[in-house]
Order: sequence, then structure tokens, then C-alpha cells
Amino acid sequence: SYITLGEVFAIMSSLCQTLEYGGSAAAVARSWGEKFVDWVREGHEDGNDIPQWLNSFLDPGYGINPMGGIIAVVCTLVLLCGIQESKMATNVVSSTKILLILFMIVGGFVLASGVVPENDENNPRPASFLNWNPFVPPEFGPVGIVQGSSILFFAFLGYDCICNLSGEAKNPVKDVPRAVLLTLLVDGLVYMMAALSLTAMLPYKQISTISGFPRAFGANGWIWAEKLSGFGEIVTLPLVVLASVQSQTRLLFAMSKDKLVHSLFGKVSFSKSCCSRKEDKIGNISSNIRICGIVVVLLALLVPFQYMDDLISSGALFLFSLTDCCLLTLRYKTRSESFLGNTSDIDDTVSILSIVAVKEHLSLGRSLVLLNVFSLLSGLCFAYIPISTVKCSLAITFA
Repeated sequence: SYITLGEVFAIMSSLCQTLEYGGSAAAVARSWGEKFVDWVREGHEDGNDIPQWLNSFLDPGYGINPMGGIIAVVCTLVLLCGIQESKMATNVVSSTKILLILFMIVGGFVLASGVVPENDENNPRPASFLNWNPFVPPEFGPVGIVQGSSILFFAFLGYDCICNLSGEAKNPVKDVPRAVLLTLLVDGLVYMMAALSLTAMLPYKQISTISGFPRAFGANGWIWAEKLSGFGEIVTLPLVVLASVQSQTRLLFAMSKDKLVHSLFGKVSFSKSCCSRKEDKIGNISSNIRICGIVVVLLALLVPFQYMDDLISSGALFLFSLTDCCLLTLRYKTRSESFLGNTSDIDDTVSILSIVAVKEHLSLGRSLVLLNVFSLLSGLCFAYIPISTVKCSLAITFA
């Protein structure tokens, strides 16, 4: 954005990325806090067996999430130890998380297939592939699919973190594009399989919004799998918080080098690592990490998840749309063309799909701006017009 469109669009994109990284780090930290409380209270639904002081600490009320703040502090401290230590923690937890997800997917399909005999014939398991019928619940319909997709876009955030961390790669020109494509492929495939497995284990109306897989295993009588998956989520979910905070610090570091934020965010400190006696020759952006960590901790501690979810998804969608605009501008913009005007000196031989097609009416910049405006209008029509026919007609027209 900074190279192709200028400082204004660079600030806009960085604000959207801050929503995506800093906001999602806080949102996931709160989600982890809720899962941790649910895990502690497992088997103690009445709360009488839990000490009163612990109960009050875990859930003080007023929307405060102490465990979310604590895990954000832990992730910040890991980053302060240095990139080598955080890389080691990321590799270990990532491997564990992939194994856990594969276990939950396979376990769900095994239960739904009926291969494992029933423990209690008088109390049959709810797991069955018949739970997919109807595959699109009538109360949702096509509108629900689109709304669900826009919300679940949050689940795919993170693959672009690779771009922010490209400065850590040995061969970024080769490694980063390959990593982005493979991450998108694996992420999409695993997410779809996990969704199918979970809805096969339990009817969608009975799925827990806090601990989906653990509660689904418990409802099917696999108590050991419920314990394992619940504990696994507690151990592996902080990886998302760690990676998001790390990406946020790299974003501010890059902005500092472009003079878009204070130079404090670009200051590199050299000191002995907390996990090693050797002198740190790479350096660490400690001040940057501390500031980002404090903000994430406060958000995770005080701001409920539902206030951040839609905001993060909408910001990410706008960010990716803006990125596409930048790529088009880089591909087809000539030296004599400004972003919002002057198409008098355009090379007509560039491409039939370039700005040649619209140069007599609009420049590339104006076309891309209108593209984003129409997309926004389409979303607003889809969200706020109550009459279905008018809603879909206007949304399709603008789209």
C-alpha cells in the first residue's frame, strides 16, 4: 500500500492489520480463558467442589477474563526471550496441535460410522452421519451460509502472518509464496474436515460454543477423548496468541522503518537471552513487544469476544481487497500515471485486461476505488435490508 497507493492507504491497511493481529490475539486469548474455565469446572457443574476464591478469580464478572490476560502475558514473555526461543516453542506446539486436530477428526468419523460398539444400548450415541441431513438447515438457508462464511473468515486468518515474518526467512522470495499457498491449502482442508467431523458427532443445535469437540466426545461416551481433547486445546491454543502478537510487532517494526509510526517500535536491543548465556547477535524489538503485549493483555482482560469478532473479520476482508488493488496497480501502472488520474500516457500494449479497457472513462485507481465501494454497498444491503428479494437483488447488482 505504501509503495503503490501512498501513506493514507498504508495507514488504512496497517489499521486493518492491527485489527487482524492485535485484535485476534486478544480474542483468541479470551477464548482460551473461557475454555480454561470450562475445563476446570468440568464435572463440577454446581461449582460447590471448587474453592470460592478460585471460582471468584476465574469468573469475577463484568466481562473480565483473568485467564485471557494471563495467557497474553505468558506469550509476551516468550517473545521477549527472543526469536529462537519463540520459534522452538512454536514448532513444538504446532506439531502437537496438528496431531490433536487429526485425532479429533478421525475420532469423530469413527464414532459416526458406528464401527465402535455401543457401551449402553438403552442410551445410543448421538454420533451419526444422519446428522448431516439436511446438510443445509432450513432455518439458515443460502443467507445463513453467506453470513456464516463471513464470520468464519476469522478462522482462516493467520496465513498472511507468513508475509509479516518473511524477514525471518532464509530465502523469502522462494519460501514465502510456497508457505502461503501450502498454509491456505492445509488450513482449508483441515477446517472443512473438522467441521464435518464435529457435526457428524453431534447435531449442530447441541454443539457447545465453548468446547465443541471435548463436549461432543463426552456426549458419545468417550470420556478419555473428552479429557484429552480438552487438555490439548488448553495447551495448543496459545500458539495463535503467540503468532498474532509476533506478527503485530513485525508490522509496527516495518511501519517504523517507513516513518509511519514512532521510531521506538523499530528500536532493536541486544542482550543475553533469558534462556541462554550467549550474547544475542540478532537482537530483539523488546520495546515494541512490551507495548503490543500490554495492549493485547488489556483487550484480552476487559473486552468481550463478540465485540471483536465481526470487526476483525470485516477489517481483514477490507485489507485483502486493498492488497488485490495494490497488486493490480503494481502490475499495470505506468510511470506517468498517478493512482487517481492522468491516463493520457498509458502503454496500450501492456494487456487487454489492463487499464486500457477503461482509460477513456476511468483510471485504474478510480476503478479499484469503485470496486471497493460497490463491495461495501453489497455487504450493507445484504446485512440490513429486511426484504429477502430486494436484499439479494441489490447485493447481486452491487457485487
